[in-house]
Amino acid sequence: IGCYRAAWGCGVVGPASREFAWFAGTAWRIAVCSHCLAHVGWRFSALSGDAFHGLILTRLRFNP
Repeated sequence: IGCYRAAWGCGVVGPASREFAWFAGTAWRIAVCSHCLAHVGWRFSALSGDAFHGLILTRLRFNP
């Protein structure tokens, strides 16, 4: 898992959940590729508004 403040090309689906959050004080949503909708990780957000993506590195494809 890689953590990224910005993740262009990612969308999120489903409601935010605090259950089983890996990071204290955050809620998570499923992150998907906005092109093909494949699951690529999670988006974690705090009540303060700070957020980051935790992405599955083997599922990422980089286009120059």
